[in-house]
Amino acid sequence: MSGEAIDVSVVVPLLNEESSVTELVTRICAVFDRRRERFELLLVDDGSLDATAARLREIEADDPRVRVFEFTRNFGQAAALACGIFEARGRVVVTIDGDLQNPPEEIPKLLDAVEKGAFVVSTTRTGSGSAGGGVAGRGNASRRFAGDDLQPIKARILLMLALATTSDPAEVQRMFRDY
Repeated sequence: MSGEAIDVSVVVPLLNEESSVTELVTRICAVFDRRRERFELLLVDDGSLDATAARLREIEADDPRVRVFEFTRNFGQAAALACGIFEARGRVVVTIDGDLQNPPEEIPKLLDAVEKGAFVVSTTRTGSGSAGGGVAGRGNASRRFAGDDLQPIKARILLMLALATTSDPAEVQRMFRDY
């Protein structure tokens, strides 16, 4: 990406997802192609034992919007998310699991909530097993913590706090907006 501002960074932690990663990337790219937003896709391999890393390198070579990070061993989902979030360059950061249990097609609902002014947006699965049962947005309460120059850092800190306090991060998509 040639220095252009990126609207959205999508961070995906992956562990042994060789069979689903191509479909995942295709579906995420289709979402953003329809929205016509500049995005980057950060794929973090958390020490997969299958051919996930090799498949990710192929995908990265074919698409300049894709950036791949590989861990030497499994450090856990929170570490993989942190890696992607700290490398993200987008105005908005979306996290989604790599197993396709959270459909990428739900991302526009999250982005719509941000466009309406939400600072933090999350969805949880419904009984049907798909995400999007409810989209909850929270306003810019974080502005109480520090000045505007610290907004990118605060967004990342808020994400880490949310990951530390949720009972099942594998079932939640989160998005944070840097002001």
